[in-house]
Amino acid sequence: MVLINRKTLIKLVMCQLTCSLIIWISTKPLCLNHLQDLRLIKPRYDNLPTQIKYQTTINSTIKIKRARAPTNFYYNSTASFRPTIQLMHDIELNPGPTNQTHENGCFDLPKKTKGLIIGHLNIRSIKCATKLDEIKALLIRKPTIHVISFSETWLNDSWPDDMLYIPNYTFIRLDRSSNTSGGGIITYIHNDVPFTHRSDLGSENIESTCIEIKPHYVSPILLLNVYRPPSADSSHDYCLTEILERVASENKECYFLGDFNMNVLCQKSKSSVFLKRIHQLGLKQLVTVPTRTEARYVNGSFSVTSTLIDHIYCSSERNVASIHVPPLSLSDHYPVFLVRRCNASMRSKQNEKSTIQYRSLSNLNKTDFREDLRLAPWSSIEAFDDPSDALALWYEIFQSVVERHAPLRTKRVKSLQLLKWMTPEILSDIKKRDQLKTKARNGTISWETFRSCRNRISFNIKQAKKNYFAHEILQNKHDSRKLWKLMKEAGNLNSNKTTPNEIIDNGVSVTNPAIIAQLFNSHFSQIADSVIHDTTHHEPNLEPLRQFVKTRLPDNHHFTVPVMSAEYLLNAINNLSCNKAKGVDSINIHLLQVGCNEVLPSLLYIYNTSITSGIFPDQWKISKITPVFKKGSRQNKDNYRPIA
Repeated sequence: MVLINRKTLIKLVMCQLTCSLIIWISTKPLCLNHLQDLRLIKPRYDNLPTQIKYQTTINSTIKIKRARAPTNFYYNSTASFRPTIQLMHDIELNPGPTNQTHENGCFDLPKKTKGLIIGHLNIRSIKCATKLDEIKALLIRKPTIHVISFSETWLNDSWPDDMLYIPNYTFIRLDRSSNTSGGGIITYIHNDVPFTHRSDLGSENIESTCIEIKPHYVSPILLLNVYRPPSADSSHDYCLTEILERVASENKECYFLGDFNMNVLCQKSKSSVFLKRIHQLGLKQLVTVPTRTEARYVNGSFSVTSTLIDHIYCSSERNVASIHVPPLSLSDHYPVFLVRRCNASMRSKQNEKSTIQYRSLSNLNKTDFREDLRLAPWSSIEAFDDPSDALALWYEIFQSVVERHAPLRTKRVKSLQLLKWMTPEILSDIKKRDQLKTKARNGTISWETFRSCRNRISFNIKQAKKNYFAHEILQNKHDSRKLWKLMKEAGNLNSNKTTPNEIIDNGVSVTNPAIIAQLFNSHFSQIADSVIHDTTHHEPNLEPLRQFVKTRLPDNHHFTVPVMSAEYLLNAINNLSCNKAKGVDSINIHLLQVGCNEVLPSLLYIYNTSITSGIFPDQWKISKITPVFKKGSRQNKDNYRPIA
């Protein structure tokens, strides 16, 4: 009698079932229907000759000539054990994103959502001020939305980029020409997401934007945002299919989001040539709930129709953690979001907290500070004839004294607070409005109730914004600095001064921030030399200017810079504004004014040495430069100008 344990028995049963299955397959004539019934094949798109290839677990191959596009069916390593796995009942055969539903009353995504969040919404005109305010309020809430695109923006050249700027985001806009209305796409990408604008994968006939996301330690991801108008015909679908094929041929993980104006809930739409081609490319549509609810007033009552025309197609379903369709009422469309699984290296940057360094002056003992400055070895500075060396020693002495009395501290900065007129009461009303739309769609309340609430909230947002600026202007009417700040806030004139994530230098893509900074430094410092040595520009005729100067000055007069007096330097230091930002040297103006009498002789020596020797110190040639984008490609450094 032989005793075996339970594990050994299970292994024997699995081996027996597998052997029986292989023997049965080898004795049967193979055909496409048998393979599909056994689910031993899986579609995959590849650039093969015009043929379809089927491969089974016993490496038998059948080639069938067809006129359709090439599709490759390849061997799945788990296919031979699929019947055994099905007997276990508790194993998911095709793991993928969780089923989505309309979350009741969700103003945004669940706060605990982890991963790369990508979304799309048909906004039906972003020109409305209240819609733009709600979009900004949505993007500053947690969790961080990394990429979101809006279709049907209805923008044209009359709308400057500054009006569409949202802090911490870079955007790519594609407008229709000024002669046509409607359409348009704008895509916002968070600054923490490294990306490249793939304009080479677009087409002039299709409204689409394509970006390539390049997360650290993860293969690149292609993201295509599309707007397919309702009037699209077969030629339009053919051009769109060509774009999808070009993106798929990159052999990278890709996602297609947008308003396709094709209701996949309708059986007629499912049989369209475009959707069949999508299926042949191995792409799967992930959204399963209606994304648009339209209420029309017919014969004294509202007729409600629900359609699924906003789609998300993916090439790798296993990387999608979840799909969300929150019932936001910004438009007659609902937004669609996917959460792409990410590892710890991708999440680390999302969880970083913003910090700043500062010097606390609340406990500063001014008497002791002045005494330490008086005892410092300032006389050693006069041993240097070069003002650069003298200034370097001055910085070292002054900073050592400052560090003892007001050391640097680090503190966490609160999250960015925007739109101060978007009060908690308004945000609560927006949440109730979204809940009312869900109830109206379900028939619980009337559509008049929802529309009345929607119009009231739009009015409240406009009124709150008006009251906020009226109050702030009245409070700061004598402060020109704050008034100018309010004007920029009201007109959204804060230019996007974010350093680009990628620069193309001599045909090579550069994504390292340090190397990008070096490229900009080299570019901005050589602009003057390139203009001087440009042979296309003729040297100006300065002779009239020389003759004019001679008529105003005698021949024996020479231009000189007088040395600086102690009184002049003292007045200049005391008149400095403490509200100005510190420079690269991080010298606190208030501390400089407190110890002015003690450091005055050493500073006076450095200034006068620089004047008499004609040498400008190297430390004062360094400045913080921010590249500001003007127009054209964001990957071209020639399209930026420096601001110090």
